[in-house]
Amino acid sequence: MQWEKGISAWKQISDDIETSIKSNTWKPGDKLPTEMELAKAYRVNRHTIRRSVHELVEKGLVSVEQGRGMFIPDYVLNYKLAKRTRFSEVVSSHNKFPGGRALSGEVIKANKKVSEALTMPFEAKVCLLRTIRELDGVPIVLAAHYFSASRFPDFLERFEEFKSVSKTLDSYGLGNYERQSTNISARMPNSEEIASLKQPANRPVLITESVNVDSFGEPIEFGISAFSADRTNLIVES
Repeated sequence: MQWEKGISAWKQISDDIETSIKSNTWKPGDKLPTEMELAKAYRVNRHTIRRSVHELVEKGLVSVEQGRGMFIPDYVLNYKLAKRTRFSEVVSSHNKFPGGRALSGEVIKANKKVSEALTMPFEAKVCLLRTIRELDGVPIVLAAHYFSASRFPDFLERFEEFKSVSKTLDSYGLGNYERQSTNISARMPNSEEIASLKQPANRPVLITESVNVDSFGEPIEFGISAFSADRTNLIVES
């Protein structure tokens, strides 16, 4: 790199690494080169690199794990559970790019939990949509969405067109739906969550069970979501 006069070497190195991180040259979870490798690459001593790393750690851009090395930490999303929470809006408000995709869709019989949440008969038919949502390409939440098949018989077909739960509900004239309740718990991840969320087996997931209602207070959606606890901070608004 080209050295600038009047600016200390450690600062220029810190800024250079920060630029690489913010341009996604290094992504969350990536391991950085060792101090020795960085010192060789920048042609400085290890003390200078340590000062640069300290600056990056202070900014929250790098984490140092004893015995393992230096890593780019996962971005932690402050996710507000408000009456009108929309994933895309929350992520965009953090100047991040929301993404995701549907994993599967099918019509099944409602179990006891689903039927009670949607106030429908046990084993009545429901549309089950499974999705994964991402932040800048990093998986954040694995979700199962349940909708009454009698009220929304073509929900899965409409979702194929709109690629969004909110937009699909809006096509039914339900764009102003609200969250009625959310139950939050934590547990260790199952095999599907480990794979889909790229989640360490020894790190917990946050589970939310939510009911969304229409303007008349009638349940229209029951959702069960698994959030990566290392990447998400759930905030409950009063």
